[in-house]
Amino acid sequence: MEIAAIAAEAILTIYFFLLVIRWGVDLLTRVGLLREPNRGVALALEGLRTTTDPLLGPIGKRVPPLRFGSLAFDLSFPLLLILLPIVNAFITALAG
Repeated sequence: MEIAAIAAEAILTIYFFLLVIRWGVDLLTRVGLLREPNRGVALALEGLRTTTDPLLGPIGKRVPPLRFGSLAFDLSFPLLLILLPIVNAFITALAG
């Protein structure tokens, strides 16, 4: 059981960092600093999106965006960034 908990913690930690990287890439894309990446970077970004979309997509569909006038703030990123460490701590408590 302890090996499974360690593996789950490692996967959640890696996913957390991938999510932070995706947030940064999306921010750079929206600001305009990352316009047309070369083929290798584009493949890496597509892999990053493919990895993080299975959790971001359903959360984004169920949680409405926070609106400030004409701006809409997607809450799926911050919500998942809050939930992942909580789940990780829960797994650690169950294994420990």
